[in-house]
Amino acid sequence: MINSQIRVFFNVPGSSVAEIDTPDSFYKLSGEEVRNEAKMRRERLEQSRLLIPKSYKEKQALAARQKYKQAVIRVQFPDGVILQGVFLPAEATGSLYEFVADALKQPGLEFDLICPAVPRSRVLPHSPNTGERARTLQDEGLVPSALLKFKPNETDSVVFTGLLDKLLEASEPFTAASS
Repeated sequence: MINSQIRVFFNVPGSSVAEIDTPDSFYKLSGEEVRNEAKMRRERLEQSRLLIPKSYKEKQALAARQKYKQAVIRVQFPDGVILQGVFLPAEATGSLYEFVADALKQPGLEFDLICPAVPRSRVLPHSPNTGERARTLQDEGLVPSALLKFKPNETDSVVFTGLLDKLLEASEPFTAASS
């Protein structure tokens, strides 16, 4: 993580972040949307069957990975506060969890980071499964930027109490200029 670029925002009513918060029903696809998605997948499959040299495909993939040198990741908390950090695209998703855990008042709180992507939201992996390599921000489609949702796994003894006071003291309103 590029440490010097930590920012904290508080949500201003009517800001673009407030508009991003959509209900789960938004992610349910209609029959026509499912058919269109299937059609696009078939077309992509046909394109992938074209005789394109493997070296050319690898060169294109490398160029796409090198296009962005950093990723701006924002994490929105239940209280509307937004924590922003700048990361390298090759960093593991575990570094996001460490970044957020270091910013919490309650360090022992377990939580998930939710990527509210279409067609359905998904939990970012904390760490790789046994025998697998760690998933990177690039692998998860979080580059060049992403807004993740913080979901605490609260228990009777550990509850979400917010971010560290020193971070909240430096917070600023989230406006269109913050984007």
